[in-house]
Amino acid sequence: MGTRQMIELLGLGRQHGYQRLEQAVEGALKMDCKDAAAVRYLITAETLKRGHAPLAEVPALARYDRPLPVMDEYDRLVGAEVQPCQEVRTRRSHYPSVLQDAAYPGHCRAF
Repeated sequence: MGTRQMIELLGLGRQHGYQRLEQAVEGALKMDCKDAAAVRYLITAETLKRGHAPLAEVPALARYDRPLPVMDEYDRLVGAEVQPCQEVRTRRSHYPSVLQDAAYPGHCRAF
């Protein structure tokens, strides 16, 4: 940390209190930050908090509302067990057994 950053930190201590400065420096060091900007942020973070803006109802956007998709068919597909197709079984018989066992066992893949 350079001389200018130390002077900035001393100014922050004068402005916000040295106890608060010490807490901010400790917090910055815990986060492995060795920059005066990080300490400045930690000291002023409480004043930076702002409330959320209230949600506004926009009736014109209601026309874009869509129903949620029905996922029943997808759930049924995911729960089903995959069987290799007949074409793959016949093609796989032409390859050495080591390759047959290693190449996507139980999946329908054409070689």
